[in-house]
Amino acid sequence: SSRSQTTTNVRRLGPQTSKVELLDHISKLNDENQALRDSLDGKINTERVESVSFRGGSNHVNNDLNISYKEATVVKLVLNRGSWLAVFLLSLSLTSVVMSEFEHTLAEHLELSYFIPLLIGHGGNAGGQTVGAVLSALSKGEVNLRDWPRVLAKECLAGLGAGIVTCGAALPLLSMMKISPHVSTAVLITIPALTIIASALAAALPFVVSAVGLDPTVIAAPAMTTLVDVCGIMAYFLIAQCVFRAFSLKL
Repeated sequence: SSRSQTTTNVRRLGPQTSKVELLDHISKLNDENQALRDSLDGKINTERVESVSFRGGSNHVNNDLNISYKEATVVKLVLNRGSWLAVFLLSLSLTSVVMSEFEHTLAEHLELSYFIPLLIGHGGNAGGQTVGAVLSALSKGEVNLRDWPRVLAKECLAGLGAGIVTCGAALPLLSMMKISPHVSTAVLITIPALTIIASALAAALPFVVSAVGLDPTVIAAPAMTTLVDVCGIMAYFLIAQCVFRAFSLKL
């Protein structure tokens, strides 16, 4: 519409146009041009903001810092990362609380303790794969914040499949260590359950962190590890208790 209006105005000009009319017309053209530039600039800035938001702020060290990785000093990186690592380190103390709640079960079935490091490591590995894939998809613009239900469902199904495959790898280990049937059953049930939990947390956290305006590249992975450790140990002991009841064993 602006182009047609401008064309009409140009056609009205002619040899008989006075200098005042010409200057007035030029002024109007300048105003229209400036309005068009402002409109385009606003649209471009909006798209950039949405792009950065959907990509999880991956182009920045921190949304608050609003600087690129190349411009970030070591001190800023230490302050940005160290503060969150300290928070998550303190949060890991929850694992001790969980362990203390199941201390009696652990004392009665010492074999359970053999697999705590293995399961914690497996949960971290499974979550690490997922959080890396989701962050990469966000940074490339393949998915955005509105896609979180689809991504979460996809990663949970992938976690279930990967957990079942991992159970197959664990069977020879359990046999070689001559682990009792009830503990072996608890471990084999926990592995796919823990893989699903880790995949779900790892898929959801980048979206949650991005939605609140923080940097998922700094927060998502350590937060995932902390939550998976706590949830994994709790799931392991709860599953073990259910299995022991099915085997009519003392808890």
